[in-house]
Amino acid sequence: MTKTDPRDDSGYAMLAAVAGIAVFGFLGLQVITSSRAVVGETIARIEQAQLSATADAAIALAITHINTDRDKRWPFNGTPQKLNFGASDVVVRVVDENGKVPINQLDDVKLRRLFEAVGAKGERLDMLVDAYKDWRNGDDSAATNNDDANATPSGANNSQSGTGSPPPNTNNSANATPNSSDNTQNTANNASSSYYAQFGLRPRNGEILTVEELIRVRGMDADLLNKLEPLVTVYFSKSGTFDTETAAPLAAAVMADDTDDTSQGLENEAVQYSEHTAISATEDTSLTGRSFTISVDVQNPGGGSLTRSVVVEITGDPANPYWIRYLP
Repeated sequence: MTKTDPRDDSGYAMLAAVAGIAVFGFLGLQVITSSRAVVGETIARIEQAQLSATADAAIALAITHINTDRDKRWPFNGTPQKLNFGASDVVVRVVDENGKVPINQLDDVKLRRLFEAVGAKGERLDMLVDAYKDWRNGDDSAATNNDDANATPSGANNSQSGTGSPPPNTNNSANATPNSSDNTQNTANNASSSYYAQFGLRPRNGEILTVEELIRVRGMDADLLNKLEPLVTVYFSKSGTFDTETAAPLAAAVMADDTDDTSQGLENEAVQYSEHTAISATEDTSLTGRSFTISVDVQNPGGGSLTRSVVVEITGDPANPYWIRYLP
């Protein structure tokens, strides 16, 4: 029987040892890398939680400064309140929804004035007025600009020729791209239900629920919507009235009874309202039933930031002084 000299296997043993060390080293590196990723993710989550908690605290503070004695109220016209929560810088703004244009309660004159105030002109202005009324009403006949100017907005379909962005595509109509110059889609007899159906949409046939919903109205685009958003509201107190003291100048001009219905007239009217400020601390104004948007911007020293907005309604009930109407 042949005997093997142990020294002949020494090279293999050394190679196996080196390979083992390499494997364990690689595994160790993977563990370290994974641990660093977990630590980084944990730190990010902690920072986000801190930002969120700070925003919630600022909102709670703002509510106390709304629903309080007159001499302690914050302004309701968006005036920034700068605060410090620990190391975080916070800016809070409170805006009275009764100082915005109530989009669901406009007559034809003010509706037209609103779209004109944000830059719509000519045929596009005509189309927007008609299309908005069509979006809201519950029948399937076209609205036209010959409707009674003092009538409450109504109608159920698009009716005015002109160009304008179609409603955004939906999952059911990703390939629907109608030609805005197609006469079959731009006549007064084209019912809104058939027009919007090609986008997988149906008209609201009632009050709109969010300002963002306006982007679906025929003729609306992102630029006009961005201009409308700070001016209009769906949270207007039906038991209250429009408040010029908390309104933006342009919103006040739109709602004025004696505004000259031209672009220059709107500008002149807005200038007259530009000196208006928030509800004064000494004014005895009941807030029961009124809604307010509270916007909070939080900035941490490390560069982390968070923006949050809520809409609250003051109830007048000491046990439940407010309720949240909108929380994104």
